Amino acid sequence: MTPKPVLDLQDLHVSVRHRGTRRILVRDVSLKIGAAESVGLVGESGSGKSMTIKAAMRLLPSSATAEGHVRFEDRDVLDFNRRDLARYRSREVGLIHQDPRAHVNPTRTIAQFLAEGVVHTGQMPQDEAIRRACDLMADVGIPDAERRLGQFPHQLSGGLLQRVMIVAALLPEPRLIFADEPTTALDVTV
Repeated sequence: MTPKPVLDLQDLHVSVRHRGTRRILVRDVSLKIGAAESVGLVGESGSGKSMTIKAAMRLLPSSATAEGHVRFEDRDVLDFNRRDLARYRSREVGLIHQDPRAHVNPTRTIAQFLAEGVVHTGQMPQDEAIRRACDLMADVGIPDAERRLGQFPHQLSGGLLQRVMIVAALLPEPRLIFADEPTTALDVTV
């Protein structure tokens, strides 16, 4: 018997209202991702890869509509209430954004950025979050993690900030990580 997939997209369509009409951005996407499996979406710029990820996380703009099925461990994400959606995004899935500078608060330190979510949701206390973040920072190639935790986003290079985003996605130990061009700003040797 084949194990059930962690994520199962069936007949996913994403459309957006534009000047009084609906424009289809993603048409008929179906895929399954099993535990410990990696799946890559490949396509040219504008083909809908990022919109597919956003639909699977329910992060579409208010003008967009997702239809079809987005099942995470047999529960349809498109039917989640606010509480289920908050749990899904904070504990069950993670996202590595394409543009890290657009997704960090420039007035907060790296430590505050990394610990905020897992502490606020009760997944771990502050000291454990910082300790685990340090370990993960070393794992992704960030030298001198303790010093970096006290810095602000503008004090990090694009590559270091991209690694911080990877740490943020890994920190809560989600069952699935969506990576929207996760190697953006990383040098070719990484």
